[in-house]
Amino acid sequence: EVQDPLSAADGGPPLLLDAFVTVELAGPVLKDVFAIPRVCIHNGTDVWLRNDEKRLDVRVVESIWSDAELALVRDGLREGELLIISDVASPVPGRGGGRRARAVGGRAGGAGP
Repeated sequence: EVQDPLSAADGGPPLLLDAFVTVELAGPVLKDVFAIPRVCIHNGTDVWLRNDEKRLDVRVVESIWSDAELALVRDGLREGELLIISDVASPVPGRGGGRRARAVGGRAGGAGP
């Protein structure tokens, strides 16, 4: 909290209405999570993966934070698995696994909401 935003007592400029500022927010550090596109989570808990036979696997994941573009997932994925990022008209496990897939990359350790 800034007690007197119009004062330049700390050597910085006064904080004026509608001015842009840079801030640092303290919060917990999230470890062992994957950052994936939010659109890859279906029905709130499912992701679609392409298995070694290029077939669809449906996996339940735990999303611990998301916004309009990204979701942070803690459980349910392993590094190197292929996350299907294209739409699948009829997502039936064991069927063809989508045209576009992206490898689940390194964990987003140290990420925070």
